[in-house]
Amino acid sequence: MNLARRLVLPQWLRYSLFAMLAYGVWGAVSSLESQTTSALTLQIVSTIGLFPVALVLLFSKNLRRGVNHSRGILFAMATGILGGAGNLTLYETLRVGGKASVVFPLTGMYPLVTIVVARLFLKERLNRMQALGVALALAAVYLFSAQQGTGGFSAWGDLFSRWMVYAFLTLLLFGFACVTQKMATRYISDELSTIFFAVGFVILAIVIWVAFTPRWNLSVKDWGLGIVVGLLLGAGGLALFAAFRFGKASVVTPLTALYPLITVILAVTFLHERLDPIKIVAIAVSLIAGVALSKE
Repeated sequence: MNLARRLVLPQWLRYSLFAMLAYGVWGAVSSLESQTTSALTLQIVSTIGLFPVALVLLFSKNLRRGVNHSRGILFAMATGILGGAGNLTLYETLRVGGKASVVFPLTGMYPLVTIVVARLFLKERLNRMQALGVALALAAVYLFSAQQGTGGFSAWGDLFSRWMVYAFLTLLLFGFACVTQKMATRYISDELSTIFFAVGFVILAIVIWVAFTPRWNLSVKDWGLGIVVGLLLGAGGLALFAAFRFGKASVVTPLTALYPLITVILAVTFLHERLDPIKIVAIAVSLIAGVALSKE
């Protein structure tokens, strides 16, 4: 009996591993779908996949907990809009030539932006581990730009290539989304925050629909994969909230931040992307940077 109990994973670890897996698969599926579907269309279609998760959360007993619902809802919707816009630029990064095995470890360093914003506006300070993460993140950015280009380490121009510009926009948007998410959870429950996060996605989808009239001549496969992208994003978010409920943020965050490992493995295995020594080093540096940046 004691041995059986030891073999059972604690709840926070189970939820963390599920979130890491969901986000990792989301990255690979997003990369695949971005090759045939425009970023604008994919953002709208993937929003449909968030609905089942939001509906489940409506029945949570913790839904109405909070201290200031109106303020929390505004921050949660802002998180959805910023996160959705970040997904949009991420899909465009993949569409214009960024490789999933490079893009996801690179954009996964968004805690760098969160830390800078929190330092400036929330008066939070960097600890030594986060300072090391900043230095490693900058090194990883250079390695990724040199690796993706054709000019080797002299290819500083690649820092301003189209895919890299979109990648940096993704970093900024995801980083700011983390700040508004942190503010939202000060005022409302995780469940209500997630629901209005989905509402933010819907608002962004409506704006895209009205302003840009994206194309809709999609195959059944593209519709299916697009919805799966949203389902994975919603399932990963829900699992992450659950992991935070049962575990410590200082442990859960570094673990789930390793999801690009799943994306890279899937990209190499199923999308036939190639790993070379520079890319391996860049991925390793970025993953270490992501863990260091999330240490509180």
